[in-house]
Formats: sequence, C-alpha cells, structure tokens
Amino acid sequence: MSDHFRKYLASFFKREWTLDDYPLSFRHQENPDGHPNMPSWIAMIWGMQLMGTGPTKEAARLDLQARFDAYKSERPLPRPGTRAPIQFADTKEIDRHGDFAFDFVERVFGISPFFLSDQSSLSDFDGVIPMEEVHAKILAEFGVQDVSKTEPLWKLLDRAVAARDRR
Repeated sequence: MSDHFRKYLASFFKREWTLDDYPLSFRHQENPDGHPNMPSWIAMIWGMQLMGTGPTKEAARLDLQARFDAYKSERPLPRPGTRAPIQFADTKEIDRHGDFAFDFVERVFGISPFFLSDQSSLSDFDGVIPMEEVHAKILAEFGVQDVSKTEPLWKLLDRAVAARDRR
C-alpha cells in the first residue's frame, strides 16, 4: 500500500490534520553550479504545491512546517493523500510595475524569474545570494533602505519607484 493511500485512509479517523498526517518526500539535490547558498534538501507534501528547503533534511522539514502552518491559516487543508487543486496567486499589484518587476529581480539576484505574484517576496529568492548583499544592492541601485525579506515585492517596488522619482 502506498504512503499517500495509507495517509488518506488514516485521515478519516481525525478531524484536524498536522504535517505528520501528510505523505512527505525528501530529495537531496546536488549543486551543479557550486553555488554556496543553494539549499541541499527539499521537503515536499505529495499532492500539494508546498515545499521547504534547507541545508539539512531536518531544516527542510522545518521550513516545510512553517509553510504548511501558513497555508493552513489561510485556507482549508485538502485531505491527506489527495491532490490539492493548483491556485495561482493574484498578480494585480505586481502587474502595475510591468517589466520593472522582472528587471528588479534580475538586477538584484542575477536571475530571470519565471513568475512573480502579489505574494512574491525577497524570501522567495533566499539563498541565491547573501541577504546582506541583497540589501546593499537594493540601496545602491534603487535607493531603498529598511528592506524586509517577507514584505510583498510589489510594496518594495512601490518604494523603489518613489525613491527613483525623488532623485
């Protein structure tokens, strides 16, 4: 019997589910580019679009726990062992910035993002470069201080545009 089917059957005997009630998988990834801040471990819930990362298996699980708790506080949980429908975040606020949003990420992190949403934040790029370097680049290139890695990216972009207009 597969783990996801076993977790599905067990879910009928509980009213509230925790992370332990879900089928988890862990993957160790090699870092082909030798990037020092790339996470080595990924923890995922089968059937959900949730994952955590970290330098160790335990750290990835803790990151997944935090994301699971946030998910649980915002919406109903799917039954363990089932597939959750994919829901895309709104993009209304980030779309106001057009190409500037993608240019900002590329200039700060040196990567081209595939997708940005109203829920995107600097924490989505955690580990690409050290956060001290992120803060320094944002201050030097965009004139924005007091940057929080959990603040929605569109709010940071609003401040960058305002700072540019003051120059």
